[in-house]
Amino acid sequence: MGLLQDIEGKALNADLSVADLLRECLILAYRLPHEPFKAWVDHELGGYPAEADLPPYRRGLRGHIVAQLSGPFGHNVTNVPVPMSFLPDWGKLDTSDFRQSVAELQGLVEAAKGAGSTVVHNAIPPEVFANVGIWEDYSTVGMRLDLSLPLLEGILDQVRTRALTFVLEIEAEEPSAGELGPEAHRIEESRLTAIYNTVILGGSVNLAQGASAPVDQRQVTVAQGDLEGLMARLAEIGIGEADRVDLREALEADEGESDSGLGERTRGWLATITLKAATSAGRVTEGAAAALAAAALAHYLGLA
Repeated sequence: MGLLQDIEGKALNADLSVADLLRECLILAYRLPHEPFKAWVDHELGGYPAEADLPPYRRGLRGHIVAQLSGPFGHNVTNVPVPMSFLPDWGKLDTSDFRQSVAELQGLVEAAKGAGSTVVHNAIPPEVFANVGIWEDYSTVGMRLDLSLPLLEGILDQVRTRALTFVLEIEAEEPSAGELGPEAHRIEESRLTAIYNTVILGGSVNLAQGASAPVDQRQVTVAQGDLEGLMARLAEIGIGEADRVDLREALEADEGESDSGLGERTRGWLATITLKAATSAGRVTEGAAAALAAAALAHYLGLA
């Protein structure tokens, strides 16, 4: 198994951390070589410094502002919703950017789940709310931005999906890319950058008709080994009949040839679907279909 195929298998393994997947991608980044991809992997592993531009899936995540109030006779009230019109013009206080490493984000997710919480709290500085009155005769003593846990899980899922898509694009361009030895072939820098800009820096993948809600991967869950269920789900998310027929034939041809279930012909099918999305002039529906197809296929093969 080559480096590209090894990364693909790790990307589809939900039990493997995103950080472990990215360390494998770092090897690929050095071997290609491609500095923008290397910088992206470095930032995802180590965090984004203040001067670094954030990719779109880490910017402007929207939450809900709540306040803690102190009133007469020591009466305290928590979790009071705060209308944005009550706040000074400090920018978009109901949104947050995330510069933490994937390991830190994973830690926040696990800590919240361990505490039985469905949100992650971001404190708002006192200078913002010090003179903000919400209830009459009550002082505002605290304020925070609550972000739902799926938003942070979505960042990790985006990193995993974009790493997988990038590798599939590279494989479709040159299957031997990233290998050592004289048989390995390089990809032109301009082509690598085009793939990187489309896959890594492209906007968030959204479902159908330009909807603004992020893709819910639970919508593509199929039972392991349920081929007809997989085909039905692929039809629902917009994979055409000809492509579904090709996948059915690829799965049948690969049966028993790969311990992971992701055989050579099936990998080729997934690479083709991803390449179609990358060359679709940025249409979000085709990009969503490719990402959802990868998730549905992983469930079918028992890799998710």
